[in-house]
Amino acid sequence: MKSLLSAGKIVSYLLDCICLFDIVDGVKTIGDFVSKVESLAETNFPNAQCDEKELDKLNSFKGDMLEILTEIFFYVYSADPAVGIRDYVPVALSEDYGVDGIGTNVNGDRCAIQVKYRKNPIELITYGDIAKTDSAGRRRHNLPLEKNNTIFLFTTGEGITSACEQVFGNVIRVINRRIISGMIDNNNNFWESANDLILLTLDNLKQDK
Repeated sequence: MKSLLSAGKIVSYLLDCICLFDIVDGVKTIGDFVSKVESLAETNFPNAQCDEKELDKLNSFKGDMLEILTEIFFYVYSADPAVGIRDYVPVALSEDYGVDGIGTNVNGDRCAIQVKYRKNPIELITYGDIAKTDSAGRRRHNLPLEKNNTIFLFTTGEGITSACEQVFGNVIRVINRRIISGMIDNNNNFWESANDLILLTLDNLKQDK
């Protein structure tokens, strides 16, 4: 087991991460995860509805929490033939033009990963969003993205629009809330691994000081 590369996000929102991933009192389903993130966001950014900067921070917080979960998910299921990504590396915020992470699928192809937090479980991610992922993956990260399953979308929404399906076809692999739910809901092994990864990351950070 290794430290999470999203350590910076964990430290920035330490108490929130503990609240989410604590093995005793933390969440146990993706639905509970979204509900808890919404509650924490409202508490942390109470003026978001009347302050544009606060609203940006609130939305960034939600995305950051899902990106932490995404890294944990791919660590636990790295070899799964349907959703597996190994060597997942989050993209720095300064380089985030549509790609949130880079990894390698089970066929050995380098992939661009986009993480999209959505409160609404039936919301669809647009063609424009995935077009940004495709463009940034090719131009900023030198990924060919021609083969099947080389763009991964990890989302708490329903999936992608029909226009997006028509353009990208099998190039895109969608891991939506339904799929996530089937793999992590009330899965004690997953949530124990999540808790262990968070604690290990924090321990290693302490040792590095």
